[in-house]
Amino acid sequence: MLAMLILFSTSQLKADEDMVEAFKQYLANPPCFSRVIYSEVSCNNTVSRTEVGGWCGDSFFLRELTGSENLDLPVSINNRNQSTLYVGRLGDTRWQIAGYNLSISVQPNLAKPDAYAGMSDSMQVMLGAVFSLGSQHIQPGTFVWSGNKFKVQASPFAKQMGAEEFDGEIVVADGKVTRMIVKGSGIWDYKYSTTTNIPAGLPSEITYGGNDNCISKIIIKEMIRAKPSDEMKFFDPRNQIDASVTILKVLSNSVEVVKPVPNPLVTKMAKEQFNSEKTEAMQSAKTHTATRVVILSIMLITSVGFAILAIRSKKK
Repeated sequence: MLAMLILFSTSQLKADEDMVEAFKQYLANPPCFSRVIYSEVSCNNTVSRTEVGGWCGDSFFLRELTGSENLDLPVSINNRNQSTLYVGRLGDTRWQIAGYNLSISVQPNLAKPDAYAGMSDSMQVMLGAVFSLGSQHIQPGTFVWSGNKFKVQASPFAKQMGAEEFDGEIVVADGKVTRMIVKGSGIWDYKYSTTTNIPAGLPSEITYGGNDNCISKIIIKEMIRAKPSDEMKFFDPRNQIDASVTILKVLSNSVEVVKPVPNPLVTKMAKEQFNSEKTEAMQSAKTHTATRVVILSIMLITSVGFAILAIRSKKK
């Protein structure tokens, strides 16, 4: 019996060490994920928006979800893009999809970036905070550990403010990392779930400011690893939208070289949608009018009924 208890305790200790080590190794290596789905929530758990993103090497994408899209298929006639945010990067190329408009910025002038490059780079920094499990000031995958302390490179956003690297440390309790402190950036507390949709050792809930001084939260729902060889598949915008509906615009060195031209299929679809919405609006108006007539008729009949009763009462 004693031997079994010792064996169980040893196994549990090993599992706890593995969880912490997995956390450290994850942050020490550049992330390569085809998909992470997460929600930005308030401290009282009100969801402000849900997004899907991916990251591998210099490439990434980030898209706000509406709930109507099929993430396993490209944008098409039958898989409309209603996202208000859909941007990405493939190597030195930045891109944005808005409706059926695909805007590509090839090797932008970073001293004076165009709007698409600027938006893409800003959103990459924001997504980087999710992959870094907290801070927008640090670059994912650049942690160098010394026990539970670390040094980490600054993100492009932090470098603009003069930072090069940050010092920090983690707090471990019950065999898991429960807190990360990045000096000069902030504090993040972590909670874990038993779901298999997130790699072992990584948290499902990230609280900025700590649990006692919450500023905001991130709830991670799914993380799917990828391979560097999959970079073109997941981050090339041409794989994210059907060519038959694409309205293409291309910039090179932040100068427009391909102007967008109307797409007959998209124009036809837009007209059909407009006519459908117009018909629905007219039907709704007719229904509303008919309902008002019925209500007014009932009110009139009721009023007449009360009048007749009042007249009869007086005659009595």
